Amino acid sequence: MEQLQAALVQGYLTAIVRAMGCVPREAAKVDDDGTLPRKLQQLATGGVNGEAIWSAWSTPRRRWFFRAEHVTDELGAPVVNVHAYSREGHLVSSTVWVRDGTGEWLRTSEQARRSNQPARRPSQPRTRLARSLRAQHSEHRKSVPTDRA
Repeated sequence: MEQLQAALVQGYLTAIVRAMGCVPREAAKVDDDGTLPRKLQQLATGGVNGEAIWSAWSTPRRRWFFRAEHVTDELGAPVVNVHAYSREGHLVSSTVWVRDGTGEWLRTSEQARRSNQPARRPSQPRTRLARSLRAQHSEHRKSVPTDRA
């Protein structure tokens, strides 16, 4: 993957993760894959030709890991497939995101609904993925007092 395109998709992924609303604002972005658990390190270094676009975030109690695939720009807007993984490296969910004309990132199902309605920005994005990750985090907190890498 060309470096310029990789940097562009990395920016897309960061914006999409923020749009998901599943990572708290106080979470720190993890830039060094060496600090990730081994399974997530493998995901970070895997991918086509050993290149993966990934984003990880952490708090003292929790870690989030995402991988992205830039699907296309042929529709006049970037389309990105985002995969969310558990700390153990298991795929939690996969969603396709598209950037609309206002620059907002929407899941493709949201884009279809909004195409027939005036655009409005929710004050707090609520996606199925965000709810799923929050529920998983809640269960994880009950079973493990701390999360250490």
